Amino acid sequence: MLGELKTLENTIIAEQTKVRVHAENIAGAEVHAFKKREVKFSAIFSKMLRQGTVLSDGGDGATNQQQLSMGAKVSGISKVFSLGSKVESDPISIYINNPKAFFVAARGSAATSSEDFIYTRSGNLSIYNNELITPEGLHIYGYEVNNGQLSNQLQPIYIRDDIDASWLSWDEEGRLLATNPDTGEQEVLFQVAVTTFPNPSLLQTVADNAYKGNIASGEATGHRTPTESSISITGGVYEGSNVEVMEEALKGLLPTERYMQAGFTAFQAILNIVDKFLQSVSG
Repeated sequence: MLGELKTLENTIIAEQTKVRVHAENIAGAEVHAFKKREVKFSAIFSKMLRQGTVLSDGGDGATNQQQLSMGAKVSGISKVFSLGSKVESDPISIYINNPKAFFVAARGSAATSSEDFIYTRSGNLSIYNNELITPEGLHIYGYEVNNGQLSNQLQPIYIRDDIDASWLSWDEEGRLLATNPDTGEQEVLFQVAVTTFPNPSLLQTVADNAYKGNIASGEATGHRTPTESSISITGGVYEGSNVEVMEEALKGLLPTERYMQAGFTAFQAILNIVDKFLQSVSG
């Protein structure tokens, strides 16, 4: 009997975790670059009642093994890096059209080693002290272009004093352009740096919309331009969340209601067994 109660408890705890994750997903539906999470379940093995057998020479048939489980448990919670919605914004905002790709960023403007860099999909950019930063305060890095030549030095993307912010825009190769409205002259200032990960769903979250690689996710595949990585960029928009509110509600709430009803039915059956046992003892 205690085993049945424990099985019920394990299943309810797992379902509560699922409900909480889906609720958090719904709460993040309006957050820029928010990535929904999904819960994975596995069975809790209890004991083997009987080993399976193979077909014998005497003609006896094979039998299946019999196992008992103690319900379900949460085996993992991971982020889903599908593309989020495109949110129209200022021309300086930027969207990366690959779910496994990230912008190269850092908390400051003096990053040099690989340990200094973190990665983000946050493209709702603004200018602070002449540098491009995310709402989380991360500095976006790229390669400067001088006289049409691309530098090989990775550095924070900055805006020269002689460039007005209203002149700025991005092309599909991630090049930051400055177009003088008076003369019509256009200059390429920078090309943004991007990277990809083999398994982004297992990245380590180090801050809001900021990630680092690890053994599970694999390390960043280098800091390259979108041109080198065959990744397209869309300017004037940034990434919203990848949450579909109705889908989250259906997945997280309606199935859980069914499971909870089944659990309470099972619990009621257990109480009936206990009641009959007590009546037999007292009678």
